[in-house]
Amino acid sequence: MNDLAAQTIQVVNKSDDLVASAIQTANKSIAVYCRYIRPNDVGTTGSHQSGFYIQKHFSDDLFDVVCQKGTNKTISIKINWQDGSITNSNFKYYGQGTRNEARITGFGKNFEFLSDKYSGSLLVLCRVCYKDLLFHAFVLSSDEDIEIFIAETNILPGSLYLPKKQEVEDNLTKLFSLFPNFPKTEEMAVLARENIALNKTNVSNVLKQWVSKEHELFSIFEKREFEIIKSKITDLDSFINFAHSFTNRRKARAGKSLELHLSRIFDEFSLKFETQAKTEGKKKPDFLFPGSEEYHAMDESGNFIFQTEKLTMLGSKTTCKDRWRQVLNEADRIPYKHLFTLQEGISDTQIQEMSDENLTLVVPKESVKTFGTFGKTHVLTLENFIKYIKSQQVS
Repeated sequence: MNDLAAQTIQVVNKSDDLVASAIQTANKSIAVYCRYIRPNDVGTTGSHQSGFYIQKHFSDDLFDVVCQKGTNKTISIKINWQDGSITNSNFKYYGQGTRNEARITGFGKNFEFLSDKYSGSLLVLCRVCYKDLLFHAFVLSSDEDIEIFIAETNILPGSLYLPKKQEVEDNLTKLFSLFPNFPKTEEMAVLARENIALNKTNVSNVLKQWVSKEHELFSIFEKREFEIIKSKITDLDSFINFAHSFTNRRKARAGKSLELHLSRIFDEFSLKFETQAKTEGKKKPDFLFPGSEEYHAMDESGNFIFQTEKLTMLGSKTTCKDRWRQVLNEADRIPYKHLFTLQEGISDTQIQEMSDENLTLVVPKESVKTFGTFGKTHVLTLENFIKYIKSQQVS
């Protein structure tokens, strides 16, 4: 993130003040942490402690405190929220006994953003001052806002961004010599997987590693490209054109790269599938198992040959809080749909809505714990989805 990115927000995203403000604040902050809000945070799972969960290994850089097992810590912080409210809250680490977790608490009664309707939203916490523990916070609820924020800032959910502490990548000269131009999405995906072997017993963890590594590599190449093109920014029009180009590439890459990584995993398990196969009209689900040939095959009487029960479709979206309905009509022959997502903490209410529409979420194994009581029992892990497809394709 840089001054150019901050200016980009003012020009490109005028129509959305909330996400624009979140991005602009993040660009100027000394530390930025974001994560999906979970039902456990807002107290809908019956937990004895509500409040926003914080990964404790970020506490030193974010709150100037080291969390050590066997101790409890309480640090006072001040948070300015997007609606203009200010909370005198606490960062608390619970390390005694069997507990080992950290949360932000102390929001008072009826705090707006600690309600179930915000489960699955993205919490953006920006530390804006070195001297004091002063923060600005934003809660982005729509898929569009979340994707714009990630695309503009290049910050992944569940991560901490420290502008002053970014490590310099080794072997950049060699990397850039291999890719004198910006790598294509397919090339970037392969590069991200290069030194991370696929562990077939925990494909969820490997997938998240691939996504994280690709995000890191993308940032490296993007910074190089910016250094090359910044001398060509001579007026407002050229600035806007380059800004649009950067943002659009970020947004387009995320969904496509997820599809490529999932394809690699399905190949490894010898699953038969087809990507972007045409079903009806212009409908093209991200994954069709086993494929379009089986989906469309008919006998001379016009009856489908392949059993409907052995057809499966899977959509893939990095976020799906709003857009999950888009996959419902992508394959008319298949009454029960599946959708893979990286989004965490989607509320039980929304998962119930998906279930009512015969849609099942597929998520990384580690993400299951972020859902509520109903969600935990109505989502499939990626590992279990693979087992399901293998059982469907047994000859």
